[in-house]
Amino acid sequence: MTMEKELITLIISTKNSGLFLPRLFRSLKEQEGPYEAFIIDCLSTDDTLDLAKEFGARIVSEQDNSICEAWDKGARNAKGSILCTVSSDDYLMPNALKIVRSEFEKSATSWVIGMCMVIRNGELYSAYGDGPITIETMLEKNLVPAPSSFFTKEAFLNVSGFDTGLKACQDYDLWMRFLRSNYKPTEIPECLAAINVHGDNFSVQNPDIMKSEVKFIRNKYRL
Repeated sequence: MTMEKELITLIISTKNSGLFLPRLFRSLKEQEGPYEAFIIDCLSTDDTLDLAKEFGARIVSEQDNSICEAWDKGARNAKGSILCTVSSDDYLMPNALKIVRSEFEKSATSWVIGMCMVIRNGELYSAYGDGPITIETMLEKNLVPAPSSFFTKEAFLNVSGFDTGLKACQDYDLWMRFLRSNYKPTEIPECLAAINVHGDNFSVQNPDIMKSEVKFIRNKYRL
């Protein structure tokens, strides 16, 4: 890949995310190589935008109907050719981008998936992202953690981006469309990111929406 193609865009969705952004930004300062921190903000009223400006992130702040709309807009307008969607309460592990960039450079892959830690009550609790990643295994459970999944913008556009009709499981649906379109992921054992599970997570606050969308996706892609 050329240097231009090595640019990684991290699409970060925010809404009053001032409590979590400092941890995410600290993790980004530990990364090597060119990257774009692209904040897609939903009209925050706390210090989210001040923190993002201080960090030097690229920012779009306007009303979105869902995190899916925010991620889709960010992906389509990203400057990088490699993309990753990150929630404001997630963060990356040291050298994550260096590891990811190396995988893209040494292979013809369009999709790299690493392991991801889960944080509960402020402590690293468990890891997931263990494959193999196939349509069959993914019909049983979403095995792909969003902040540990890096994919090319070309592949994203080829499968028509996120389904913006979804509210909670847009990443699960995107992975299934990648697989259906014969994008085989390169699975690596390194832990690339951490997900923070807490009471304000959309999935925790809206279990019925999660359950309904998971059922919809499994029926949609069942062979």
